[in-house]
Amino acid sequence: TSYNDAAHTDANVDITVGGYPTNKAYGSAKSTCSSVSCHDPGRGGVELTPVWGTPANCASCHAIAPATGSHTAHISGDNCATCHLGASRDTAGGAEHLDGNIDALNGYPLNKAKNSDFASCSTAACHGPSSPVWGVNTTNHTCTKCHGTGTAEVNAGNRYVVAPPKNLAGGSGTETGAGKVDTTADSKIGAHQTHLRMFNGLSDFGTFDSRCEACHGTLPVSGSHANNSAVPVWNNFTTNNGAMSPSYSNGSCSNTYCHNPAGAGGILNSLNVGSGPLPSWTNASYIADGALKTQANCGQCHKSPGDAGFTSTVDHSSFTIATDCVTCHGHNGNGITHINKLKDATGGSCDGCHSYDTTAGGTAWGKNEISPGGFGAHAKHIEHFKARAGVLLDNASEADAYGSAKFNAVCGVCHSQSKLVDHSPDGGSANRNVNFNGSTARQFGASPPSYNSTTKSCSSVDCHFRPTPAW
Repeated sequence: TSYNDAAHTDANVDITVGGYPTNKAYGSAKSTCSSVSCHDPGRGGVELTPVWGTPANCASCHAIAPATGSHTAHISGDNCATCHLGASRDTAGGAEHLDGNIDALNGYPLNKAKNSDFASCSTAACHGPSSPVWGVNTTNHTCTKCHGTGTAEVNAGNRYVVAPPKNLAGGSGTETGAGKVDTTADSKIGAHQTHLRMFNGLSDFGTFDSRCEACHGTLPVSGSHANNSAVPVWNNFTTNNGAMSPSYSNGSCSNTYCHNPAGAGGILNSLNVGSGPLPSWTNASYIADGALKTQANCGQCHKSPGDAGFTSTVDHSSFTIATDCVTCHGHNGNGITHINKLKDATGGSCDGCHSYDTTAGGTAWGKNEISPGGFGAHAKHIEHFKARAGVLLDNASEADAYGSAKFNAVCGVCHSQSKLVDHSPDGGSANRNVNFNGSTARQFGASPPSYNSTTKSCSSVDCHFRPTPAW
């Protein structure tokens, strides 16, 4: 109606579109709009006849996560603007928001009429060079719709199939050497399978999921992670529990615990940095085929006995890389104990890490002991237990090794008699704890024997009967 029309001042509400009642009395109950393009049911709306005056939101016109096409596989929260021009969850969605057409990024036809035939996305960062057709689904696993081996039935035992050798374009590259590293320029393939399946025989650790998470962080649960960026999200394994600051640039990793344990924040002496602390993701010869345990292979990540400049708090002069390392370290460059952040030293005499017997006529102790706080009253206790048990310690004798009768009669009175219990030399929660061999044999009174690491004193032990002086 015109400004001067009588209907303008008849105190009624006159709306000519959308099914709203004409000549509706002003101030009467609110009504609803229907059959208007802005609330078009063709967009999959869930509240298509909203009541006037009721606060509106995205769902007033269309589902926030429409079930049409391939929306379900792409939407996570309110990331509509990732694909749609002008889409946002506010009142300023842009001129394109209500023009009745589909406006999508990434090579999808602009101003494509809704409900017309599906089209393909191209040049999309999230799909690489491939051009998937919107709405055309496959029976592939959620992850392998985009990468990995698409036809594989994915389970916990073969989760490695979600990672390349198949890249986003469907190519598998060229697998080279025992490690099956793709040596082409496609960094999205590279050494994925080498790391996930340990083809070289190195450092088998964790599940396939945890191996992915070592470099990529928490595994995604939706397609919203596809942003054309493969920049690693390092976890506690690769950062040595946050002590190291890794990076990835130009196809190479830098300062990662797994390839540079002697780097800044690592667990090895900085003088023991290896010859290959910056491994290239597409270098198939980083670990040479053939014998795994060689001076060159081990030396890629860290110096080893026999290398010029190798240094250690323990004398390795009689050892080379050809020596069997299992006796002390529990591995020969393979298995979880190779990269568990411990030096282990699980065999041989205790002098491998710290003094076994007293020195200076029985008044001192502590050779090779890294932590000065551990010296304390060791000498007094060792001399006492030797006299009580009538034993002499000989740190060159296998008879005195960890868990032997002599060890148990001296060290094993206060400490664990098991190599794997409360004797981890990594500074963690199980760092050489006093646990009285986990038994109550030394108990005095109603409570089990205990050691307070704060006050550094023992309680309820039959050798002191009450809380002891500080260690």
